[in-house]
Amino acid sequence: MTLRSAALAAALLLTTAARAQVPADTVALSLGDALGLAEVGSARTSIAGLRVTEAEARVQQARSALFPNLSAAVGFSERTTNSASLGFDFPTAPGAPPRSNLLGPVGVFDVRLRGSQPLYDPAIRARVAVARVAVTGGQAEREATAEDAIAQAGTAYVQAATAAARIDARRRDVVIARELLDVAQAQLDAGIAVGIDVIRARTQVAVAEGQLELARNARDQADLDVARALGLVPGLHFALTDSLTSSLGTSQAPAGVQAAVAAALAARPDLQAARARTDAAREAVRATRLESLPRVDVAADVGLNGPYNTVLGTNSVGIQLAVPLFDGHRRRARVAEQTAQVRESEIAAADLEAQIAADVQSALIGIASGQRQQALAQERLDLSAEELSQARERFANGIAGNTDVVNAQGSLNRARDAVIDAEAASALARLRLARAVGTVRTLG
Repeated sequence: MTLRSAALAAALLLTTAARAQVPADTVALSLGDALGLAEVGSARTSIAGLRVTEAEARVQQARSALFPNLSAAVGFSERTTNSASLGFDFPTAPGAPPRSNLLGPVGVFDVRLRGSQPLYDPAIRARVAVARVAVTGGQAEREATAEDAIAQAGTAYVQAATAAARIDARRRDVVIARELLDVAQAQLDAGIAVGIDVIRARTQVAVAEGQLELARNARDQADLDVARALGLVPGLHFALTDSLTSSLGTSQAPAGVQAAVAAALAARPDLQAARARTDAAREAVRATRLESLPRVDVAADVGLNGPYNTVLGTNSVGIQLAVPLFDGHRRRARVAEQTAQVRESEIAAADLEAQIAADVQSALIGIASGQRQQALAQERLDLSAEELSQARERFANGIAGNTDVVNAQGSLNRARDAVIDAEAASALARLRLARAVGTVRTLG
């Protein structure tokens, strides 16, 4: 967890009591809180940010070739030279002992300051341009990673809200089941009903309580997913302040498929990153081709050299023109490789554009379908509630057994689940649309 995400988590914990009456280990969490925390707390986002830093450092590395290169050295050596090995044979005087061909040892000090500076090298500047484009691509990748993290957090939030809605539905089922058990027991005590009606009612209570326990388990699992998506320590519980119908609000996409696709193509950071990779590949081809041009360097070497008592200043200054003539076709092969990489990047970017258009259209279809599903599920819920009301009335009046009541209760349970599923599908479709268009940060 980053320091900023830890600070946000602490702020959430401190403001929980003011926002809702929840247990001490529970955080009141809105969708906006979740999205904001996911943007800074995700490990993937942090890694993407570090990659941008790495790319910026590579720019400086590439630019360093444009600056002077200086080095200094200090040395001392003792030299003994064989004059005969150099072709010198000094004669000796008659009668004198043979003269040694060894000269020395002579102690020699050497102090050097060397420097070089490229005056003209277009390939260096092209490599700097490649590194700068890579920074742009890295920044777009970081934004795309952040949006992925936000979308993942939004999905986890919707799933947690779905689990919370199921818990509420199961609690209502338990209340109804217990009410029906009380009615069945009263009918049995009055001699209107039979024992099997009570058994059926108790079975329904057990079933409803078992389903409630399953819903609670799903809610605990959803809390783990939310904590993981936000980069928080697992074990926290969340009191969600947004429901399925309010959590994602209305779509932020422009009206109409074409307008939404156009907005997505202009805003999606992953597409910008893909285009930056294509630009970087093109710059790399250009840099490799420029390596075949002449380069001009100036170099200087100044210092002191000689025995310690006769050290003399020595220096050299020169300018060099280097012209590449033949490198075994290595540059040509690199250009061929990099040209293929350009084409690969272009194909990937074009494919991503098509995928973005498909994502937008799929999300719009999902939103329309979700709205229809919600209307149908609500109608089904109303009818199921009416069916249960009539079945209870018939059972209370002794006209029929509670079999119809049990069946109607099961139908009502399924209708509640259908409403929850439709609301969850609509919320996820709105989330997918926001991610497809590149406006996921505006949710909540």
